[in-house]
Amino acid sequence: MKREVRILAQDAIGSVTQEVWHPETSEERADALALTMRAKPSGWNVQDELNEIRGLIDKALSGMGWPNSKQRIAVNADGKWRPIEAREDVRENEKFWWSFLWIREAAPPLSEVFYLGNMVFSLECLQNALDKGDQLQLFHHAMRLGMYQSEIDVRKIALRYADVGKRQIAAGDEGRNQRSMGSFKSVHGKAAQARAHELLAEKPNRTWRQIQVILAKEFSSEEKPVSAETIRKSISNPKKDR
Repeated sequence: MKREVRILAQDAIGSVTQEVWHPETSEERADALALTMRAKPSGWNVQDELNEIRGLIDKALSGMGWPNSKQRIAVNADGKWRPIEAREDVRENEKFWWSFLWIREAAPPLSEVFYLGNMVFSLECLQNALDKGDQLQLFHHAMRLGMYQSEIDVRKIALRYADVGKRQIAAGDEGRNQRSMGSFKSVHGKAAQARAHELLAEKPNRTWRQIQVILAKEFSSEEKPVSAETIRKSISNPKKDR
């Protein structure tokens, strides 16, 4: 089979893709369709679904340096944890925890780990409800799993948009600074102001407009012509500086 990744939607912060599998023989058609539709194998049940979800959550937790969802751990006063086999392995300055309870307590509020910890707790409730055949609790905590996952996704999207916004603001500020540093006033302002006073001293009856025109000609070049308006905006009227 051949795998194709199709882009369904795309913007400045990312894209939504779909894996499409193409069969190369007639025997592969059913498997290719199942992979494309992400269909579950025959005989897949609720317990299999819970196990798959737990595996995905554990992978995310371990990737961020947290214990997996169903682990005995010992936690010291500094919040450092280590896996243990039994309660008897807890040292004097440590406290015993089940990881799925400790993660909810220790994770920073509104962080991804915080919501993963809540998902882990709901997984334990789901397992308990499945063992007891409690359909209402199964439905309730299945809904909560979806809600927590939505919180994670929405916050990630919001944070990515915020990051893009910060970069755009920074780029705008940098551009303005560069334009300002390269402006006539920044480069020639002091020299033009001094020359304006010289021109007025040479002929006190010169008007402010005449001084602007003279300075524009003196500071102009073929590569960078300067207008009288630029002079007016860049320096002060020497007649008013007296």
